[in-house]
Amino acid sequence: MQTGLLSMRSTPEGLVLRSPFVAGTNEEVTATYSASCCEPRVTITAYDLNRNQRTLQLNVDDPWLSEYGIATVVLACLFLILLIILIVIWVQMVHKT
Repeated sequence: MQTGLLSMRSTPEGLVLRSPFVAGTNEEVTATYSASCCEPRVTITAYDLNRNQRTLQLNVDDPWLSEYGIATVVLACLFLILLIILIVIWVQMVHKT
């Protein structure tokens, strides 16, 4: 029994393989998807040599980070700004003496 990737498709269309592959490969295959802002959802289906399929549904409207993740990024940025300000003040104090 053979296994390995046979093909991939997207609905709506827009899936582009980054490099060609040989049917039956077990290596990682990379693709990109491009669509207009009017199509925030895509279904990607991969078929193997035995015609088994795996489907992945993506929605770009879904948040990539949770509320806590966003809060963490914002706090880290604020801390970095504060650190830069403190370094600038310290450098100015050192050069005055």
